[in-house]
Amino acid sequence: MGDPNRTLSSYLLESHPGKFLGIHLFNVSQNSGKIINELKLFCPILSDTNVEDITKIVGFCHDIGKSTSFFQDYLHTRKKISFHPFLKSHSTSSSLFGYLASKNKFDPFSAFLVMMLIQGHHGRLPSPSEVVTRISTNSQMLKTQLASIVRNIEFDALLAREGYPLFEECRWLAGSI
Repeated sequence: MGDPNRTLSSYLLESHPGKFLGIHLFNVSQNSGKIINELKLFCPILSDTNVEDITKIVGFCHDIGKSTSFFQDYLHTRKKISFHPFLKSHSTSSSLFGYLASKNKFDPFSAFLVMMLIQGHHGRLPSPSEVVTRISTNSQMLKTQLASIVRNIEFDALLAREGYPLFEECRWLAGSI
């Protein structure tokens, strides 16, 4: 099982081997905004300011679920895991954080869209019912997963600097959707 007591001294949070999670999230967010700005020239509907903001939030939040000890243990050991595979996944917990980060900035539809986009970032876009079903069906494992968030001083500082809540603040959502 993942070690919920891991701290900065245990290891840096990584998104991929040798790649700091915070830098990855920041870069994806910034690059997403740049892409939307380029696309605005050809697709005027993307000129709505919310489109760029939503895109940046999706980019920043899409992999934050990798900050759990389950994912970090999997990433660092690559050994056969001894826990349920869902616990090392990251898109569902990342989608909860994306919802939390956007629910007070946008209308309910847009906040839910952020959650859908993040849940589907490795494949097809799930339907609204699939999003809710995935969360409700896995609520106990999500709670376990979110309880294993690895605290990292540099990562927490990045979240604060970019105006995001701490990842563990989305724990309550695991049982409420």
